[in-house]
Amino acid sequence: MMRISLVALAAASTLMAGCGGSSSSSTQTGDRDDTVAVAIPFTATVGTEPFACGQLYNSVGTTSADVIGQDARLYVHNVRFVTNDEREIPVTLSGDIQGAATANQKPGEGLEGIALLDLRDKSEGCQGDDANPDYYDTVTGTAAIRNESIRALRFSVGVPARYNHIDAQGTQPQTDSETGEPIPGTLAVGPLAAAGMGAGGMHWSWAAGYVHARLEVQVPTGASPVFYIHLGSTACSGEAIHGERTCEHGNQPDIEVTGFDPALHAVNLDLLTLLSGNDVTINQGGPGGCMSGLTDADCVGIFERLGLPFPDADPDADHAPVFQAITF
Repeated sequence: MMRISLVALAAASTLMAGCGGSSSSSTQTGDRDDTVAVAIPFTATVGTEPFACGQLYNSVGTTSADVIGQDARLYVHNVRFVTNDEREIPVTLSGDIQGAATANQKPGEGLEGIALLDLRDKSEGCQGDDANPDYYDTVTGTAAIRNESIRALRFSVGVPARYNHIDAQGTQPQTDSETGEPIPGTLAVGPLAAAGMGAGGMHWSWAAGYVHARLEVQVPTGASPVFYIHLGSTACSGEAIHGERTCEHGNQPDIEVTGFDPALHAVNLDLLTLLSGNDVTINQGGPGGCMSGLTDADCVGIFERLGLPFPDADPDADHAPVFQAITF
């Protein structure tokens, strides 16, 4: 598994200011001359320090609190490159050698290609290690980018609505409410299946939906021992078993990482930036941290920095990007 060098992270703002991107030099695959294999590394940090379970970080949030890393996992889908002339080129996520889903990736492009990323360095120990025992920090697939000049990477965080309310145990397909027939493609596979490495710890059984992102830090001096960021869809209604459940708030941010060169860069998730508008030592109601509920005031700063609408938040506010391009 490829791990990412963070030597150039301190210069991330300089990288983000760049534009143009260079043509990919990845290996040709398939029958099309412009289709190449791509590998898009992801990593997580707290400022300039790599995220790790058990690691102490200083000066986090509005009160410069000390926190300890605990969890950093997220789903991504609809991955695509953006060219200098503003064309989007989709990435088709790969499966195993037979093309089937793996524990980490459901193959396909757009809403069909889904990856579950685990960005935790567990050398210091995590709580609940059995839920997701190994790194998975690189999205792999193919894209028609040979001889293209790439300026950005775009992707959506979370599980697409089509799959968000399927049975995560992978035993019960959704059924047509009139005929009772199974709805094709609604059995949880790979990263959507709760068994094994997949969706363990990444599903709200009580809400019949997935946790799009699970980011957690312990707060030794906090009102709650852990500041949770569990991003999920809310205000949902309808029968999940019949594929009729919809949510008013999908809470699946669409991210653009500018200045991204697929030959040079990884995508970095910076929890220091994400938490920069929160006092992590207090709890403004409900569970500690942000569980995506519309009345949870601790979500205001989080949603604002992810560009998501939320009561009293400005999703268009000018903040440093939570996801940035860094050199690997």
